[in-house]
Amino acid sequence: MKWVKCSERMPEINQEVLIRIPVCECHNIESGKYMGNGRFLGAWFSYRGANCAYAVSHWQPLPPPPND
Repeated sequence: MKWVKCSERMPEINQEVLIRIPVCECHNIESGKYMGNGRFLGAWFSYRGANCAYAVSHWQPLPPPPND
């Protein structure tokens, strides 16, 4: 799977994807759901609140689930 720049294309609305979030000098990889209008909903949402959004730089489709 390849990373897609958010500036090039966004996922389908309600699609769950992996997202890359620049944080300080590091980058976090998280799962998130694309809500439209450049917004993603993820686990951090409950910690940061509805009015605090991270700037997601890249996304990619989730890998298939494990078979076992």
